[in-house]
Amino acid sequence: MPDIKTRDVAKGTIKQIDKAAVAADRMRSAYISTKERAEHTTHAAESTPEEYASDKVQHGTKRVSHEAVHQFDKQGRKGIE
Repeated sequence: MPDIKTRDVAKGTIKQIDKAAVAADRMRSAYISTKERAEHTTHAAESTPEEYASDKVQHGTKRVSHEAVHQFDKQGRKGIE
């Protein structure tokens, strides 16, 4: 009968975090998010103050409506309990 091959396992070793890789990943993601924000500000759709104001009102209205729905759902769940 043939022997079963096994591999040696080093017991008691602690896996270490590769801090350089983690730092590089965080720097890369920060760079990408900064680049995207910079592109958004340089290529903004609003070129006049009127467009800027209408965009702000539109986003504000959307935010308020989402918050109202969220609060309504939250209160409804409390009422059921």
